[in-house]
Amino acid sequence: MKLIPNATYIAFAGSRCLAHGLLSEVVSAAKHAFDQDPTQALLFFDATSSEQIDLNFQGTEEDVWSRLAPYI
Repeated sequence: MKLIPNATYIAFAGSRCLAHGLLSEVVSAAKHAFDQDPTQALLFFDATSSEQIDLNFQGTEEDVWSRLAPYI
């Protein structure tokens, strides 16, 4: 998996679109949604390839970014 900061990504909570845009915006929106309800199903996609990307939103937003760092 390779994440590109200036590429476009999409996050969904179930069938509801949470965010569509740059990696930083979409990760932040998905993390916020996870913090509100950690039991909901979050899906994260590369908007260009439609590839689903598995992300772990547990911990702080800094924790999420530290896990993503090797892929950026």
